[in-house]
Amino acid sequence: MLTFLALAAALTSSTAPGLTAEAPRPASAPEIKELSRGQRGKVVLLNFWATWCPPCLVEFPEIVAIERSYRVQGLVVISVSADSSSTIDTNLLPFLEKHPADFPIYTMATDNVEEFMRVIDPEWTGDIPATFFIDRQGKVASKRFAAMTREEMEQVLEALLEKPEP
Repeated sequence: MLTFLALAAALTSSTAPGLTAEAPRPASAPEIKELSRGQRGKVVLLNFWATWCPPCLVEFPEIVAIERSYRVQGLVVISVSADSSSTIDTNLLPFLEKHPADFPIYTMATDNVEEFMRVIDPEWTGDIPATFFIDRQGKVASKRFAAMTREEMEQVLEALLEKPEP
């Protein structure tokens, strides 16, 4: 596990979220929380990662494949990169070109990473990858502050997707 408090550089200031993976967009913690919890009737996989995190680089393509497999069942993936604004063009965009995603990619829009994490989850100490599974009612059903295998993610998702929409 990597702690991005020690590794993350100062991040850009906030603008409204809304673009997809082709153009990562800064978003504040409240915006990410609202986006992820505002998908009523859907199951959300909210993942925090970075291109400087080796386990994240292994996990991200698995998340892309999972999203493609489960979207028709009601899965929504929201991805938030902890890459600094100075490395978006050199690291993040080239990685996304190699691993294109059909879901939105955001960057953390803050100078205060600790506050960002506290807003997302007070128990989060900064380890990434960090994955939150949000049920159809908009509540966090499961979370993991370490890399997960595709099988581990699918096990959690299948249980959540089996439950009927509210």
